[in-house]
Amino acid sequence: MSRRWGSASVRTVLIVILVVGGCCAAAGLATAATTDHDPGWSVEEQSQDGSADNGSTISAQTTSGNVQVVVTASPLAGTYPSDGTIEAAVGVLNASAEPQRPLPGEDVTVTITSPDGDTTTVSGTTDGNGSFLASYDLQNRPDGFYEITVTHGSSDTSSSIEVPVGPSVIGTTGGESVYLDEETTRSFLVRNGTEAVSGMPVTMTVRRGTTVVETKTAESGPNGFVKISFVPEQPASYQIMAKAENATVASPGFGGFLGATDLTAKSLPFSGDGVRRGENASYSGRLMSSSGPVPNTNLDIEFTDFDGNSIVTTEAETDENGFFVADYRIPNDTDVQSTNVDITTDGGAEVASSTGNVFVSDQPSGTTQDVVISTSGDQFQFRAAPGETVTRTFTATDNGSAITNQEIEVVVRYTSGAPVFNGTVVTNDTGQAEVAFEVPDDAIDGTRLSILSAMEYQGQTYRGGSSVSVRALNIQDAATFQPGEASIEVTDATTGDPVAGVPLYFDAQYSQVDSGSFETGGLETDSTGTAQTSYPVPDDVGFYHNKNIVHRYEEARFPTSLLAPYPGELSVSTTTAAPGETVEISLENTGGASAEGIVFGEVDRPEIPYATTISTDANATITVPENASDGARINVNVWAVDADGNRYSDYGFGAITVENDTADTGEAAYANASGVIDNDGLRTAVDDWRTGEIDSGLLRDVVDAWRTGEQVA
Repeated sequence: MSRRWGSASVRTVLIVILVVGGCCAAAGLATAATTDHDPGWSVEEQSQDGSADNGSTISAQTTSGNVQVVVTASPLAGTYPSDGTIEAAVGVLNASAEPQRPLPGEDVTVTITSPDGDTTTVSGTTDGNGSFLASYDLQNRPDGFYEITVTHGSSDTSSSIEVPVGPSVIGTTGGESVYLDEETTRSFLVRNGTEAVSGMPVTMTVRRGTTVVETKTAESGPNGFVKISFVPEQPASYQIMAKAENATVASPGFGGFLGATDLTAKSLPFSGDGVRRGENASYSGRLMSSSGPVPNTNLDIEFTDFDGNSIVTTEAETDENGFFVADYRIPNDTDVQSTNVDITTDGGAEVASSTGNVFVSDQPSGTTQDVVISTSGDQFQFRAAPGETVTRTFTATDNGSAITNQEIEVVVRYTSGAPVFNGTVVTNDTGQAEVAFEVPDDAIDGTRLSILSAMEYQGQTYRGGSSVSVRALNIQDAATFQPGEASIEVTDATTGDPVAGVPLYFDAQYSQVDSGSFETGGLETDSTGTAQTSYPVPDDVGFYHNKNIVHRYEEARFPTSLLAPYPGELSVSTTTAAPGETVEISLENTGGASAEGIVFGEVDRPEIPYATTISTDANATITVPENASDGARINVNVWAVDADGNRYSDYGFGAITVENDTADTGEAAYANASGVIDNDGLRTAVDDWRTGEIDSGLLRDVVDAWRTGEQVA
């Protein structure tokens, strides 16, 4: 399964596979309303130098000479609700400064053009932070695309975006393949802003090339969902689209491309999808068909680059229950950063794999950057409410030594958009300087603020940065990792009081390779700020299933994998082990049944996946790699079945720790030998966040450190 960081524009709705700079984090759908209309990223072609879509944030910037004009809007859920309010933050900056410095007291004109051609103009002056906020009431206005143009008074430089208003359709069912001749269901959600729309006619179409395989028109249900089911009868690519008949900006919604296959290789999501170049590694899973596990089958496994050139091949044979383990090594003399994994049986049948892509990282070089501006802060302050104070500490070093009495320029702005703060701080005798700024009371909800820093040192400019999300509400899905449960808890981010009337929608579904929706639903918080429901989980989901969550700040981009609570318990002979030491793993608590399967997992630093066989009658052993980092953790997972097909599983995330009395903590725990967080460290942090071992604040710090390349250890 290939994953990439991605975002959906307002015009094109994509299936996006999430990667942080070549490092996997999660996978899912990125969606927004669509029409044939250009979404408005274009400013004058000669002068536009950037635009950004951070989730549902839309920004554009235009530079003319030393003046940069920016405009930012952020429709929650991808579109503004009919009869809602558009808020556009505009700004003027000095483009020649580093970073670009806000210009206060500048005259600006904001022109908003509605779909029917009506024009509204608002004039103002930028405040002390170089910004101006314009609001536009949508009461009794038509749905459609609105153009927002800001023009700078003295230079006549302008910048424009377009934002959608009205109901939208998003595909909520992920996946890349389905079984041939087996029915699959795809779900779509209709919303107006953040609220579900019921009773809206939606036409869904499934195509194989130019051939229409299935078409269906149905009204969205009470929770806004509408579904289409079809049976793929040929091994081909199928496209699923949805068109809301009465929505101006909501057609067509994209439900994905699906391949149809007879065989799948299922593995635990995000386990074994990264490897260090030159290290021994394992690739494992369970070969399945629509009829169940496929035993005693020889598999040819080939790792290729994106041009199809072979890098390394290996073989495996499935056991009586379809489990397989294959060992391999990516050679040191290859320069690929990612590989495709192509699996076929010895009879030539193709196999769709849930780990169809493996990321490759290099051995640590031991070198560090000479001059670094690192950024740190309260690890729990990865988001802030309007009016809240945010603090960040900058540390400037030259080859590890503090740079003292040095000015650092700081600008805080919406991602590629309008500024909200600027200032100058000076490093102390330890090379540190702290900045504190208040998130504006009128900050646009759901946006991200980039905290940019720049330092002129010995004739060169050095940059650093981090970010913080603006959240008026704290929304928690308390049952995120619980199969068969969906819940929501919402509080006011400023007061902590419960908030009623906030919706959450979910799409429970099979895995990436035998994909399809099996249950959808919606919740709305009551006076206690909470709501919860349960849903049935079919037995044939296997060892896990996926759940997509949609709410005010979540757009079905990051499906969560939910591990089925089957009986079975793994135990390890020691919870701490030194490099080179052998650890014995046993499978217990099967009710006396004899079960066989695989043990699999990875060392997190460096990332080294492993797998081996296990049974209730024969323990497994693993050897801690000699180059495992001090303080590294080793995940230990087991899947097994008995003669009657009953499943047993257990998951030991971080079950074994590589001995180190001085192990790092915080983001430093994810740093490599050079003290920098590389792709391996980032992947490990994301895995730990998904399993609840670290909170989102620490994950945000890790992402910030990975993005800036700062030394954290």
